[in-house]
Amino acid sequence: MKKLLALLLVFVLTFGVVAGCSPTNDDVNTSSSTSSDDVSSEEPSSEPEDPSSEEPSSEPEDTAEDPVEDEDPYEYEEEEPEPSVPLTPEEERLAAMLAGQDEELNKDALYREGNLTRIAKAMRKSKSGKTVKIVCYGNSINTAHNSDAGMADVTYVNLLQDWWYANIGPCEVIGAGGENLTSINASMRIEHDVLQYEPDIVFLDFAVQDNIQAMAKTNSQAYDNIVRRILHSKTAPAVVTLLLTGAEQNSYTMNPRNANIISTAAKQEKEIAEYYDLPVIDFEAAVWDNMVELVQVKETGDIPLLSWYDVSNNNVSMNDTGHLVLNGTITGFLDKVLKKLDKISTKDPKYPTEGFYGIDKYMNGSFLSVGDIVEGKAKGYAFDLDSEDLKKYEYFYSGSSSSDTYRPYITTYRHFIPTSNDEEELKLEENPAYLNLTIPEVTNNDTYFMVCSNKSASSNSASKKITFAGVSILCYDANGNLLTNTKAPIGLYEEATELGRTSAVKIAKGTTRVEFKIYIKQGVVRLLGIGNLNTNS
Repeated sequence: MKKLLALLLVFVLTFGVVAGCSPTNDDVNTSSSTSSDDVSSEEPSSEPEDPSSEEPSSEPEDTAEDPVEDEDPYEYEEEEPEPSVPLTPEEERLAAMLAGQDEELNKDALYREGNLTRIAKAMRKSKSGKTVKIVCYGNSINTAHNSDAGMADVTYVNLLQDWWYANIGPCEVIGAGGENLTSINASMRIEHDVLQYEPDIVFLDFAVQDNIQAMAKTNSQAYDNIVRRILHSKTAPAVVTLLLTGAEQNSYTMNPRNANIISTAAKQEKEIAEYYDLPVIDFEAAVWDNMVELVQVKETGDIPLLSWYDVSNNNVSMNDTGHLVLNGTITGFLDKVLKKLDKISTKDPKYPTEGFYGIDKYMNGSFLSVGDIVEGKAKGYAFDLDSEDLKKYEYFYSGSSSSDTYRPYITTYRHFIPTSNDEEELKLEENPAYLNLTIPEVTNNDTYFMVCSNKSASSNSASKKITFAGVSILCYDANGNLLTNTKAPIGLYEEATELGRTSAVKIAKGTTRVEFKIYIKQGVVRLLGIGNLNTNS
């Protein structure tokens, strides 16, 4: 019996070791107190231990692997730790702004709501399954692919179309306009650039360019005529004023977080919009106000979080992020209209027939595309495209596209001469290439040829010494007499390395032939067409 008890005690102790537990005094006492007279009573007590003895027998295998399993998630957490410092409310708001989703900024951008009847009409049309046409008219950022400005891959034109499709229904958003287009020049192109598409809504963006060379007052007279002409056109579209912005040329490069705002024609266009009760989206005020106010408070001082470089890579054109922010201000306004669509009147408003300034000079402008001339659609007009001199250039006629209303146009450029000197540069001025255009005799003083001339200065400092314009436009009468010799401007800032400006060069009364003298060593000259104000005032 003693041997049996001793074996039983050894078994209990061994069981404790295998299970990973040291036997306590209580365990030993309990084991030794087992009745020695009834050995059979130990058998049932061992039966319930059998299953438990199987569990501990598997536990050592599990516990041997546990440390390995525990290390993997621990190491993973070290690779991607949680941010030690969470974003501040200001930083969170900055992220929302740059995604075009900041409700406060979008609310700030809505300067005035205006009459919403025609916008609501367009929304109801789209919701019924019919395609709505929206034209964004103004500068180059409105084109669907902003390649000329080289700033954005996807513009607000694209983003607006995506939003409208997703939230309302079928639509086509047309990016119309081009580089540095002023309201005066645009007034001649309204039929070609906007009205031919029979739009339901037109967004106008001219505030920045209209104040170039302090021309805000004169350009605003043309802007007023543009607004009135669109409102009273065949399809009776809604008009929305966009006030975009820019930074002073020097200040934004020196200190983009504290740049000076560029002077625009916003004041005049707000007055015109109020006169016609138009909605106004003031992107200018919204961006600059938030740029000043959105700061991170530190012990060392307030740190600005928003920079001009966040929305633009130069002083006027929006980059990808800038287009997101701009689109947010537009779609934020449209979403507000959509939410109260059922409450908006269906009765069309009576817009004034008399202009804000009482001037009609720019009401009847017309434009003849160079494409129509090349294709022979305009009687009496002909380009000499087989000129011997033109062989020094490459040129093309580009088909029309709804994403770029500057097309069709003729583009010419001189090949880049990598090893040039002052003498070669002077030879270009002495020996330009020529392109001739025959036209019917001009009978008024309000006919213009529209040209866009870009000059890209090379790294060679000699090219920067060139003072002549990229193209001169000479007018001759039927007897071959020279009437005018006008140089089209090539840029707004002489110190810039890449210059460009769209210009309407006046064609003298009595002109029957226009000669283009093209000097540039490298760069682009775009011949767009002939505009006419058609007025005797």
